Amino acid sequence: MSDAVLMQEPATETPTPFCRCGATQRHASNAQMCANGHFIAGNTARRVHGVRAFETTGRLPDVLRQTVEEFRESVIADRGGPSDLSTLEAAYVRRLSEAETVARLLAADLAARGLFTPKGRVRNTFQRWTEAVSLWDRLAQRVGVDRRAHPVPSLRDYLAQAQAPEEHP
Repeated sequence: MSDAVLMQEPATETPTPFCRCGATQRHASNAQMCANGHFIAGNTARRVHGVRAFETTGRLPDVLRQTVEEFRESVIADRGGPSDLSTLEAAYVRRLSEAETVARLLAADLAARGLFTPKGRVRNTFQRWTEAVSLWDRLAQRVGVDRRAHPVPSLRDYLAQAQAPEEHP
């Protein structure tokens, strides 16, 4: 080997920038910012509504999840209870509650950011919301809007069952 190769200093790696401005160090007091004061990708500082939280984590906000579960349970109760739903009816109810979730997320986004962009155009979110509402309506028609009473035995059957001696194993 030549002396020139042996005398070279070891190559130092340049740090990889993690901010769009090219900064390679974090802010001294805020780990979600670069040294130049820009928020870095993946920060949670601007999460102001459930849509962004759902986009980044895949988890629904607890309040939304709870209200959608209440909606699903109410629909099931209106249809006579879980024991009276066929497999397909239960699947339709599940899909209806998912469509309800999407419609609520999109409505929250429209409420937070407004219907129009800064340039005065209608946001794409509005079109997605109308599609979600349309899907919701089709699924709701499949599930049905009428209430079904939970089947109960007739008075004669109930009295006969009450008067019959109980069998003990």
